[in-house]
Amino acid sequence: MQKRLILLLIAFMPLIAVAQSLRFSLKADPQFSWMVPDTKEIKAKGAVLGINAGLDMDYFFAENYAFSTGLSVNNIGGKLSFSDTVSFKTTDGDLSVPSNQDITYKLQYISIPLGLKFKTNEIGYATFFANIGVTPMVNIRDRASDASGVLDKSNIADEIMLFNMNYFLNLGVQYSLGGSTALIGGLGYSSGFVDVTSRSVDKITVNTLSLKIGILF
Repeated sequence: MQKRLILLLIAFMPLIAVAQSLRFSLKADPQFSWMVPDTKEIKAKGAVLGINAGLDMDYFFAENYAFSTGLSVNNIGGKLSFSDTVSFKTTDGDLSVPSNQDITYKLQYISIPLGLKFKTNEIGYATFFANIGVTPMVNIRDRASDASGVLDKSNIADEIMLFNMNYFLNLGVQYSLGGSTALIGGLGYSSGFVDVTSRSVDKITVNTLSLKIGILF
């Protein structure tokens, strides 16, 4: 019996080592996002407020270095105006928005960030970190409204690509509350490099600036 227990312990040692290297955090990051068109016929008209909420996970392969990932619901979007009348495919049929109307896009994605995290040793109660990487995203909701009222929180799923991706840079600090628990604060920036719309005549990406808020366990 003792030999079996010893063998089981040896077998599970790699899993135990991995578990001890994992750190989890809950986040709810308020953020501003805006859309960036690649043509002068479309103008960026401002940002929208959203939130990126979910779970982050760090796997530390060395004392101050980790692979980072997670899962979150990410609300982004922006405001655009088109120099010409533009037609939108919606669940209510094709709708034409007059030229030069501010159109507000509100998009929701499931996000899975993939990155590298670098942190300092603890200084007092604080640990500073940087996190860089890319975020693949899958669209789950798309709505649009415009100033003329043609679009009113209209479902524009046919106008939005299913997949999106950006690169990100997060800078922040962890403030220890005792043990392994810490508060997280910081700033994050992401820049999209995939066209979020299905329109073939132009390319529109989404950038975000976020306030990082979370708790580390």
